[in-house]
This record gives sequence, structure tokens and C-alpha cells, in this order.
Amino acid sequence: TRLTPDGMAEAWKGEAPRHPGLDAMPGLKASLDGLPTPDAAVLQHAAHWVGARFEEEKRRRAEMGFDDMLLRLDAALQSDGGERLATLIREQFPVALIDE
Repeated sequence: TRLTPDGMAEAWKGEAPRHPGLDAMPGLKASLDGLPTPDAAVLQHAAHWVGARFEEEKRRRAEMGFDDMLLRLDAALQSDGGERLATLIREQFPVALIDE
């Protein structure tokens, strides 16, 4: 690849830069292959943590994505006043175009 000493020498005009990180690149895949694979519990914990942190950051920034809007609408429609909300939406918007 380009990020090895040989790759840099091939792509660089003149003397290619030297750096210990570039020198280590040829053995990177073998080193990564030698690492233990995390078990399912660790991956599940990490996925849960990232998801919770992402939701927290969206709340902090007062941001909402398309999926968030759909989830909130679904929750509102499933709530006690859901039938009334559905009626109001049907009256206000008899036709809808969904572009997704």
C-alpha cells in the first residue's frame, strides 16, 4: 500500500519521509490478526454505550433525525390520545408524499 516505506518511496518525488508509524505499516495486518476477538458481551455493551451516548449528544444539541421523528410520532400515536392525533393528522393532511 501507499502507507508503507516502499509505497511512499514510489509515490514521493525525491526522498520519501521516514516515520516509525510508516515503518510499522507492513506488519500491521499481522499484528491486528494476532489480537484477541472481543466476545459478544463486550460488543453488546459497547453498542449500547455508543447508542446511549449518541442519544444524549443529540438531546444536548437539540437535534433530531428522521428516525427520531418517526419514533416520536409512533409513540404519540400509541399513547392514550393516539386516536385523536391520528384523526387530526388525517383531517389536516389527507394525502402524504413520503420521499424516503
